[in-house]
Amino acid sequence: MTFEDILLLFVVLVVVDCVYVGKMVNKRVAERFPDSTDGGFKLGWYAASRTLQMRRVRVPKPQVERGESEQAGAGADVDDLAAGRFPLEEPLRER
Repeated sequence: MTFEDILLLFVVLVVVDCVYVGKMVNKRVAERFPDSTDGGFKLGWYAASRTLQMRRVRVPKPQVERGESEQAGAGADVDDLAAGRFPLEEPLRER
């Protein structure tokens, strides 16, 4: 295999991965938000483009830490999480 063959294989794998990610995101959005009109190519394209970006240079910045559940979200206090309270379920409060 030449370098060009390996490069072409890599590009094909990236495209296949992007299609897979787009389909999975659309499927999960349809399951979680059945009344949503979002979806299709636009949402799949956004999800695929976000997966191709390095995490530190993404704009807007990721709001959930790597490995953190999406319920915890950004700015969750460790004490709140340990007590089973998630900031997204409580009214906003001053910190």
